[in-house]
Amino acid sequence: MTLEDVRAASGLDAGAPFLDFYAGAPGGETFQQLGARCEAFLTGLQGPAVVVTHGITSRFLRTLAMGWGLDRLTDLPGGQGVIHHVHNRQHAEIVPEPS
Repeated sequence: MTLEDVRAASGLDAGAPFLDFYAGAPGGETFQQLGARCEAFLTGLQGPAVVVTHGITSRFLRTLAMGWGLDRLTDLPGGQGVIHHVHNRQHAEIVPEPS
């Protein structure tokens, strides 16, 4: 669905917080379902890992790995082409230099 489709189907206006569009996508995975899936993934890790994922899933994984509540999803940065490093419940963002 396009952003306009989600707006129309969910009744959200253009000024709604961006996370509301993820949570309000008709037929989409709920935040509760995504949180449970991310928690299960993190629990199953046996050691250090490199994870490549979409932005909202990245926010969920990092928030959970840092021991934060999901009410803090917007406290972490997003972005394309960025490496997020989480170790010992600490977050660092690595932005590669353009080549």
